[in-house]
Amino acid sequence: MPHTGILLRLWHILLPMTKVNTDMETAEAKALESIDRFVSFYQENALTLPCRKVELTGRKSTNPKIIRTLLGYELQIGGKRFSCPDVPTALFLKVFALIGIKEVSVPLDPTKTADMVPELEKRLNEIFQFRSQLESGNSNKAGLKMQSLLKSRIKKLGGR
Repeated sequence: MPHTGILLRLWHILLPMTKVNTDMETAEAKALESIDRFVSFYQENALTLPCRKVELTGRKSTNPKIIRTLLGYELQIGGKRFSCPDVPTALFLKVFALIGIKEVSVPLDPTKTADMVPELEKRLNEIFQFRSQLESGNSNKAGLKMQSLLKSRIKKLGGR
């Protein structure tokens, strides 16, 4: 019977570990679903319209800023500034700067872009929430994997 005590002790040690693992797996699955929803929304709503390609820095920016100038607007990413004709285009580009995309297709019609921006921001925030959940659970690798998966899925659609 002395083995019973050891098994109970091990059970109490292993039980929380399996709960953490299932929580991480659940967060990772939800993050993958969010990535799928973001990419499909971009593909179905932006890429079906006439677009122009805009090159960004290609590095993830945590603090892109929209600046109003005499000639319109600019998106500042780090030390670089990108000219934008209007606020919806700047907001659209800001979403992809937060991801770290090098090249993105932007719809030519700013009214269509304005309609898409809130949904893109919402879906990106979901992805970031799941990523921070994964990183808080000591799974920084999984968070980085989500970021690179999102970038690669967008690149496959024609970006860089």
